[in-house]
Amino acid sequence: MKKTIISFLVMLFLVTLPIGTSTNHKVEAIWFQSPQLEVHFINVGQGDGVLVIMPNGKKMLVDGGPRESGIRIVDYLKKHSIDELDLVVSTHPDADHIGGLIHVLQNIKVKQVLDSGKLHTTETYREYLQIVRRNQIPMEIAKIGQSVELDQRVDVTILNSHNADEENNEASIVMKITLGKVDYLLAADAEGDSEKEMLARQDLEAEIMKVAHHGSVTSTSEEFLNKVDPKIAILSFGAENPYGHPHKEVVQRLKEHDIKIYSTSEYESLVVKTNGRSYKIYSKIDEVGQLKAAHPKQYVGNLAIVELDLKKEKIMIKNNRDHDVLMMGWKIISEVGNQVFQFPPDYVLKAGDTVTVYSTDKKLPHHSDVLWWLEETNIWNDVGDRALLFTPNGGLADYEGKKSS
Repeated sequence: MKKTIISFLVMLFLVTLPIGTSTNHKVEAIWFQSPQLEVHFINVGQGDGVLVIMPNGKKMLVDGGPRESGIRIVDYLKKHSIDELDLVVSTHPDADHIGGLIHVLQNIKVKQVLDSGKLHTTETYREYLQIVRRNQIPMEIAKIGQSVELDQRVDVTILNSHNADEENNEASIVMKITLGKVDYLLAADAEGDSEKEMLARQDLEAEIMKVAHHGSVTSTSEEFLNKVDPKIAILSFGAENPYGHPHKEVVQRLKEHDIKIYSTSEYESLVVKTNGRSYKIYSKIDEVGQLKAAHPKQYVGNLAIVELDLKKEKIMIKNNRDHDVLMMGWKIISEVGNQVFQFPPDYVLKAGDTVTVYSTDKKLPHHSDVLWWLEETNIWNDVGDRALLFTPNGGLADYEGKKSS
């Protein structure tokens, strides 16, 4: 009887031991044994560069960023032991998308090029075409609804391509990539008109979206975002770009939809892997090109103009970043009057805080969150004036326009 009781207690003890670690290993093993699709959103500065690695090992590069990023992309490919690309996609002929492809085409074997067919008159575009012809690379013009055959398990569909459109951005090749239940939408620089056309004829739903036109307000409308319904948004832009990308309206729209936002500007690349059932996002790659289980932090935003009051002669700036910012070198410019306000070199705008700059001669209480536009008053009286906020390196962080009432 005692032996029976002891045996029962031992069995009960073994059954109640924690098994989480063992189960986790099994889950990980199942995840990595499934076919893997990798999409690498490479930091090319102010531009786009996306590497797609299919489960069967075939590789597709979508755009190459500006010319100066070409070396970076080639180095990135070699780091991943890639010396041949099965397909290069040139979404449209803007220099921040095809410039880097010139160096890629010169140094990496490319089997085929898929082009929007949109003609352009720049030297960069001419050089790109010359290299394609010189290397005798077959070129195909993308068509809406076309399927790109690279891996029988992965659907790659062209949702937009308008080579006859007057605007380069509207001519952009937009692609949807699907493995199982997981979709990626690569929106290139497609803008409002293209979005409306896609809404009328395409299945746009996707878990991961490369936000169009670097987060410009000309793209990613509320209606388009509702149809795509992404869980992850990737913003590809240069940290000190002169266009104010990503625009605060787009960032706010993404946040209101409870979408997780990531930025290429903070990492060598962002990699989203899927087995067709779930997906994982990485930002750490070791010296031999292996992914590490380190996950990127979400993009929280830049410094932004949150209020411009012409009557009260005040402008309010908010630090949307997750760290304090030393404001030395930052400046506000009145576009019409060309008056310039330089922030004090020792002023620190704390994370999440605001500062208000007044340009009035009225006496107001002194606070740490208030600054004065010295020797200047009535800055914002001009009808149709705009406030421009510039970074120390000359990048446009934000802008706000108001009409005097």
